[in-house]
Amino acid sequence: MANMAIYCCKVCPVDAKGNTALVSGTILPIDVWSTNGVKYFVEFNDLCQPIRKGGHVLIRFIGMMAKMETHCPVREEDWHAIDSHIKGKIVTDIRDRFVIPDGAEYDKQALKRANKAWRQYRFSLKKEYYKPKEKTLDEMCSQVPPSGISSNNWIKLVKYWHSDKGKNLSECGKKARAFLNQYHRSGSNSFANQQADYEDEHGEKMSLLALWIKSHMGKDGSFLSGTDTNDFVDDVNAKVEQLRLKYPTKSQLELENEAFEEIMYQDEIPDRPVGYGLGVKKGDIYGVRGVLRKEGYGKIQRNIVLDSFKEEMVALHKKNDKLEKEKEKLKDQVQQNNFLFKTLIGQFSQVVSAVRQEKSSPELLNCTQELLGMAHQQVGKGTLKAQQDKKE
Repeated sequence: MANMAIYCCKVCPVDAKGNTALVSGTILPIDVWSTNGVKYFVEFNDLCQPIRKGGHVLIRFIGMMAKMETHCPVREEDWHAIDSHIKGKIVTDIRDRFVIPDGAEYDKQALKRANKAWRQYRFSLKKEYYKPKEKTLDEMCSQVPPSGISSNNWIKLVKYWHSDKGKNLSECGKKARAFLNQYHRSGSNSFANQQADYEDEHGEKMSLLALWIKSHMGKDGSFLSGTDTNDFVDDVNAKVEQLRLKYPTKSQLELENEAFEEIMYQDEIPDRPVGYGLGVKKGDIYGVRGVLRKEGYGKIQRNIVLDSFKEEMVALHKKNDKLEKEKEKLKDQVQQNNFLFKTLIGQFSQVVSAVRQEKSSPELLNCTQELLGMAHQQVGKGTLKAQQDKKE
């Protein structure tokens, strides 16, 4: 956790009283971990992907948990081997610190991001510490990274990398990466967030072509040399003009999306469509879910979710206020009883002393009797009030 990234953002935290306020400045994931009852509100798009500033905070927080042995142990061969109770703890810790809509899809998205961050973390460890051409297996096993990984877990991971299975999977990964001919250059800024930023700035949706250009273009306005991105964009633009002549009533957004899909997919759409980001499947775009999504079903409105959460927090706050008032009343009652008890002790002390000295008087006895009557009455009121509160 020593190398956790920092970032600047403006988010909407909600405290235990249901109060909200925009918070800007540098936020560390560790700050979210120890929020002291504050939850951060996260917006999601219609594909259940976290967006905008709250989404940045959530993704960084998940990245931190991916490096924690208690949440994502590195010893397992793959993500599916991690115990379901551990994955449940990841979801619980996220929901304890973020305002997220109910629904299994949001939990699945969180676990998918944890899986991705966990694999990236293991890749960085392998790149830095696994040197089979320079060191022996025992030497690599003894070099435990200073990042909270236990010795047993590290040894198991290194031995997996060194096994035939680990080596074969590594070679498959290298071959797959060799086929890549386009590389995005937008860093940790997700496709979903780039689209949200574009909508905020221009007041309209971002096309797949515009997103592809933005995410693959460098600061100097050029694409990486040696890649096919420039040719691909030219082909899509040419296709846009063809479609414009064929469908003159279609909008620019529709034309660019259709042209992008035709050039990208050719004859067959893959199970995981390109340009939509993590966790999006073919059915989410082109199936029944895709149709319903385009018609507006399943959208989570920011104000509805936030207001619902605030209502729950306000109700909890009212309950706490009531308990606090009852506590104060009990405190006052205890103080009164203590005072009465001390007075009784003093009075009986006087009576005992007077009796011993044969100086007791009717006045002293009457005063003591009155004091006992007051104490009996006070205790009776307290008992009756306790019974009434219990019934309520």
